[in-house]
Amino acid sequence: MTSLALYYTPNQFGIEGVDHYNISLYSQTQLGKVLDPGYHRTLNYPHIGKFHSVLNLWYWLKHKPLDDRYRVRDYNGLRRIVKTELPETVYVPNFRAIIGLATYQKLKMYPELVKQIRAGEGSKAFLSYHTPRRCVTRVTNGYASVIVPVAVHIAKAIRERREPDFVDFVDDKHSSSMSFLEGFIRTRYSSELKHQLGL
Repeated sequence: MTSLALYYTPNQFGIEGVDHYNISLYSQTQLGKVLDPGYHRTLNYPHIGKFHSVLNLWYWLKHKPLDDRYRVRDYNGLRRIVKTELPETVYVPNFRAIIGLATYQKLKMYPELVKQIRAGEGSKAFLSYHTPRRCVTRVTNGYASVIVPVAVHIAKAIRERREPDFVDFVDDKHSSSMSFLEGFIRTRYSSELKHQLGL
């Protein structure tokens, strides 16, 4: 497994699928596509419900106010809302751990990919990049700093035949209960709902 810092240098790598996986909707591999946050696979995150993809969850968590349009819009619809309405972006406690757990939940829906990782495929480097139109240079995706370490962590856990714990991704250990959502709920939900949840 290569150092995580290498995901910032995608042009140092050779053929995708041979020495690395590209976490991107445009990946040449099924594993790279599925790990991308924008890959459409509905997931049901504990305590907060269904989302069209991990990216939908990402946008729903990070933008204010909480807007349920983010739960169901496709990739282009999400980008359109953000570009036209310019919603406020907010800090979300334990965000990377939440995205990690959601990504793992999604990957488990593809047992053949889990087997592939367990068989050693997950020891290749994980990158996340795109190649702009009329260009041959790979450019690191903006979400690489979150999704690449998550993918590395998940692949390592699968190869070791254990569940990933995402503790290393927690930035607020005092509010990481409820599947890492406690801090988010404390800061974004009404006092009535927090009282119902015992927070």
